[in-house]
Amino acid sequence: MSAIWRSIHHKDINRKAWYFLWMAIHNGYKVGDYWKHIPSTEPRAECLYC
Repeated sequence: MSAIWRSIHHKDINRKAWYFLWMAIHNGYKVGDYWKHIPSTEPRAECLYC
């Protein structure tokens, strides 16, 4: 995990990409299992195309 953390702080990664990667690493986006325990939102946990 430390290698991933160090790699996103590379000077060639812009702020938007860094923010996206940081949020993804820290489960900051409300996707997947996040919705499984909230009543009436369970369908959001699964991709409609998969």
